[in-house]
Amino acid sequence: MNIKVLLRKGLITSVVAVVAAMLGSCAADPEGGWVELPEGHSEHTLVMYMFADNNLRGDMIKNIISAEKGLAKSMPSARVVVYIDMADSTVLCQMRHLPYGAEEHIHHFDILKEYPNQDSSDPAVMRAVMADVRNLAPSESYGLVVSGHGTGWFPVSSVGTSYNDQRVGAKPGVEPSGVGAEYTFPHLGEGSMTRFVGYDNYNSDDSMTSAELVDGLREMHFDYILFDACFMGSVEFVYDLRTVADYIVASPVEVMSAGMPYEDIVPLMFAPGRDICKVAEKVVDVYVNTGFSTKRSVAMVVVDCAKLDQLAECMAYIYRFAKGDSDKGCVEVLAEKVNVGRLQQLDRVVPTAFYDLEDLGLELCGGDKELEAKWQDALSEAVIYSGHSDDIWSARSAYDYWWLEQKVDGVLDLCGLSGYLPIASAPITAKHYFESNWAKKVYSEPL
Repeated sequence: MNIKVLLRKGLITSVVAVVAAMLGSCAADPEGGWVELPEGHSEHTLVMYMFADNNLRGDMIKNIISAEKGLAKSMPSARVVVYIDMADSTVLCQMRHLPYGAEEHIHHFDILKEYPNQDSSDPAVMRAVMADVRNLAPSESYGLVVSGHGTGWFPVSSVGTSYNDQRVGAKPGVEPSGVGAEYTFPHLGEGSMTRFVGYDNYNSDDSMTSAELVDGLREMHFDYILFDACFMGSVEFVYDLRTVADYIVASPVEVMSAGMPYEDIVPLMFAPGRDICKVAEKVVDVYVNTGFSTKRSVAMVVVDCAKLDQLAECMAYIYRFAKGDSDKGCVEVLAEKVNVGRLQQLDRVVPTAFYDLEDLGLELCGGDKELEAKWQDALSEAVIYSGHSDDIWSARSAYDYWWLEQKVDGVLDLCGLSGYLPIASAPITAKHYFESNWAKKVYSEPL
């Protein structure tokens, strides 16, 4: 349904524009009391960039309504701006409310700008939208939610890099439909639509790599970016975003279609001090302890972007230690040094696409206690929150979902970030992997 029709039907309450003039233009001062903001400015603005031109459209509409409810519980100058791209409507909207503490909050939802049909996964489109956000919703600071499908760092399915163009022979048990892709992600439908966030189904069937996302966001800096998308807690993906945000909030596993519980987390995004770890913690709490989703499956991580280079340097040191004087290639070294049976799998894809990053690093340490301590210290610096349910729900095919069977030592223990293990049987994937900035840093630089 058209988002403007939803507004007219009252699913999101709208009032006359004069309410905007009544909105509070003050913000909490860290020293106590209130400070005046420039006219039209907010202390903090949450931007929701929603790739809804696909089969998640209905869930994203529910997410907008949920965010609007959460806004009613937030601070006076709180503002949520939503860019949503659907096949029949693409708009930039703003929601705000009357001052905090009023007996009844009167909500205000404006359409700031309407767009023609466009490819929301195009970095130039994203840059233009972010320019509109800055001009039409000026703020002292911004946070960002990116909502859509996702499969971490994996290569985009497009001309020149598509597994359909570079496919290898189908391997028994890899893809039930017989498609020759090295990896497929069944929750996205047929084909290997991978390494992306987004997926614009109507305009281009395209999606965004981490580099393209950084390109689209390069003229802004965010306090945090929250990914409401599967598998985005991939260290290879997150590493590229260290220049555009202070913190990344994401999941290393599949995110249920219900998405984030915005009514519960939006107030935390505007709370004094904005402890982003409390946001991730609340997501886990809602999934585990309520009926928010039919499947109580969740894993969340909060990453301090300032510590990602340090993490990569530590991983590089450990890899060079593991390689020693060997003249073998990286894939061979990893195959020799890493016992895959000791790695926690984070998906049911065959072969496994995502492993727990802590386990991967510990395997390379080869039992060296000093190295293990160094690795875990680096992880604890970068990963400032990690939480998950006791079991994780995952897809093997479009019709086959089940809980992850493998648990190392019988317990699901996740550090919060995933890592990829390049393998000889997936050479196309390995080629793209070693072109990632994380892999270049970890596997290509000398000690």
